Amino acid sequence: MNKNLEWLIIIFLVVILVNLSACATPKASAPTKQPEVPVANMEVIANVLGCVFDPTPCQDKKDLAKTEEGKQ
Repeated sequence: MNKNLEWLIIIFLVVILVNLSACATPKASAPTKQPEVPVANMEVIANVLGCVFDPTPCQDKKDLAKTEEGKQ
């Protein structure tokens, strides 16, 4: 093949690709919405994370609950 024919083929393919991409319309997506977390769940999550990093207060609460059950 000669150089002129190769360049013509390349230019032709580029023009076709540009035209195809211009015709494509993006899909309309539904708006993304962040999930709503109730405040009560946030308190529980905070307590669990607190117990993961410092289990001493949680263990104290657990021991107190056991002694309260024994009194009844």
